[in-house]
Amino acid sequence: MTAGSRERRMLSLASSTLWCFVVVIYFAVSFFTSAYWHLTWIIFLLGAAAQSLLSARFKPETARKSYMGMYWCLVAAIYIVISFASFQWAVTWLIFPVAVMAMQAGRLFFEWRNQ
Repeated sequence: MTAGSRERRMLSLASSTLWCFVVVIYFAVSFFTSAYWHLTWIIFLLGAAAQSLLSARFKPETARKSYMGMYWCLVAAIYIVISFASFQWAVTWLIFPVAVMAMQAGRLFFEWRNQ
């Protein structure tokens, strides 16, 4: 077995295990907090962020793309939590332009630091 196929197999096993845990956690939290079914699906966004971390770990060549996927999953989760908590949907969408600015500032900082 080559190193690449072993890493793909490990990523596949880790991903399958992760998503089994995500589904079990989703149902457990949803059943125990039945009043918050409308919020518990955020667990899937957090699972997608964890999947991005796994991809970065097992596929270093796509780490930057994986980190960006994790970043946007977390931004979406924060948006949903704040929006449902405040019911200020007309204002909370501003989280996305702020997230874009933060992402670009971070990229600029890392590019500047690497020079």
